[in-house]
Amino acid sequence: NYYDFCRDVDLYEDDAKEISKTHADAFKVTRPKHHNLTPDTITNDKPEDLEDLFTKIRRKIKQQRIRVSEFLRDFDKLRCGGITNYQFRLGMNMAGLPLSNHEYQLIIENFPHQKDNHVRWRDICDKIEEVFTTKSLEKAPMTQVF
Repeated sequence: NYYDFCRDVDLYEDDAKEISKTHADAFKVTRPKHHNLTPDTITNDKPEDLEDLFTKIRRKIKQQRIRVSEFLRDFDKLRCGGITNYQFRLGMNMAGLPLSNHEYQLIIENFPHQKDNHVRWRDICDKIEEVFTTKSLEKAPMTQVF
């Protein structure tokens, strides 16, 4: 029986190779070649004001469903609501929200913490994440949410 099996396999080996090749070619993915790739750059790095900047960030976090507070929370070991300016920038980069120097300075100037070179990350996250929900809505049940 084994001898007959081996002989049958050898007879159909050429046909099997052709079928296998045809089957494999059906799944071949051709990728277009991109010769003129440009690196990701921030095109509009000077927003008009803080609200313009937050609108830009809100649009991106809503599309990608990013919770910025999850990236910044671990830097605040004592949960005092403040992290260093460098940690804030690092957290925003980890969240996939790189900021230009102008945007970064705009946020740092408007949300200073009691400590030097610290920023109030909780207030920033509350402001940014208003796109998902209104904070403390249970305390004001008559508030209209759009």
